[in-house]
Amino acid sequence: MGLALSKIQRYSNNAQKKAIPQISSSSKLSSSPLPPTTTMTTEGLFNPQHLIAKLDMKRIRSKNKRKTMHDTSTSNTAYTPIHECLTEGALALDIGCGMHGTWLIDMANLYPRSLFTGIDKQPLQDCTLPPNAVFSHANLLEGINFPKDTFSYVHSRFWVAYLNNEEWNLLINEIIRVTRPGGYIEMIELDVMTENAGKHTTYLNNSLLSMLNARGIDGLITDRIEQMLLSSGKVEIIRNEARSLPIGKWTETSGEMSFQDMEQGYIAIKPYLCPYMNINEDTYDGLVALARYEARNMKATIPARHIIAKKL
Repeated sequence: MGLALSKIQRYSNNAQKKAIPQISSSSKLSSSPLPPTTTMTTEGLFNPQHLIAKLDMKRIRSKNKRKTMHDTSTSNTAYTPIHECLTEGALALDIGCGMHGTWLIDMANLYPRSLFTGIDKQPLQDCTLPPNAVFSHANLLEGINFPKDTFSYVHSRFWVAYLNNEEWNLLINEIIRVTRPGGYIEMIELDVMTENAGKHTTYLNNSLLSMLNARGIDGLITDRIEQMLLSSGKVEIIRNEARSLPIGKWTETSGEMSFQDMEQGYIAIKPYLCPYMNINEDTYDGLVALARYEARNMKATIPARHIIAKKL
């Protein structure tokens, strides 16, 4: 934490402060493809780390999950002010950057004039940060240990299967607190349930959703995130977009990688989900194999929510 904060302070002292581009909520978005500012990496998708507060699991992160989900959603549009802000130079925060810091590193390389800070409960492994990126070890459930109004851009993703309602309120309040007035908040979340799923996939997903609910975690909270942000009275919503991301080999490489992430998650939570479902491990493994077959043949997708807010 000390290194990260000192680097942020040096950046703030040495860099000329830039005004954040202003835009009204009624302004149109660019028609260009999604830029790196709205990248959705598959790292952490259906990751058992999302259950760590309730199930005490270790995170599974795979370095080969660097393919981005926005490759499958080329119809989405860029949000230009964030891109301009980072191009000019700004302080940015990545919440839950993961053991390999994929998004953190990619963004720091793409925007060398900005300083990116990643925070996570797990230490970084097998990666080298560029000079304009820094990591801070932190437990989100204990708060984000940075002063208020620090960052011009805060990025958060894939917490749906991790936090209960109380922890969601903490996350959102802390994100808003450390964002400077006029700064941007970007949140990307996925539902636990898949669309166009076969009966075996649905059985697995329903069981996972039920297990999460028993632990106070709402796996379908994505539709409520906007209202949770607005209830603070401190932000306006600039963008709230629902999209469907492909799962399985039926669409390019990213869909198959997304399923591999989901499959890894199923395997990792097997010791917990098997007894909850009251089935043996062989039956469980068979269900996962059938889910893979269904994902390939039924064109399964997973609902995603992309939200951009601006602090007032």
